[in-house]
Amino acid sequence: MLIYFTEELSIEIEKKFKDVVLMEGEAQREFSEEFYGEDLTTVYISLLCNSPEFESFIKRRRPVYKSESSVYIHQGIEIGREGKSLSYDLKLNYELYAGTEDIRRLLAHDILKSLDVINTVKQIQKFDFDKFKNDFGSFFQRRALI
Repeated sequence: MLIYFTEELSIEIEKKFKDVVLMEGEAQREFSEEFYGEDLTTVYISLLCNSPEFESFIKRRRPVYKSESSVYIHQGIEIGREGKSLSYDLKLNYELYAGTEDIRRLLAHDILKSLDVINTVKQIQKFDFDKFKNDFGSFFQRRALI
């Protein structure tokens, strides 16, 4: 299983998310050898945390499942997308994150809760969601984040 995080953040809170890159690397190492089912092998989680004044510019997208690999051009850059992948947006509460010094625990809780979106995607049938979510919970527990 591959796990990726992307970020769309207001500039004033970007520094609070510095540990996301480390978290992604740790998740890559931990989950890379795991197999939860043939319908889902890659998850892209877009973390959205923007000040209220920019909310109208950032539209939350529906979860997107791709059964086949694809390549596309985004802002002049060629980007590959794994097959059997799901991407979804996780909208974070700006005021809560802006007012929290160390966001790691809050983020871990929000990410874990957001995984439920997997069960809403009809194309994902052969996938052990309970084991995946439990393993993600254990991943955060070992880091004392939940």
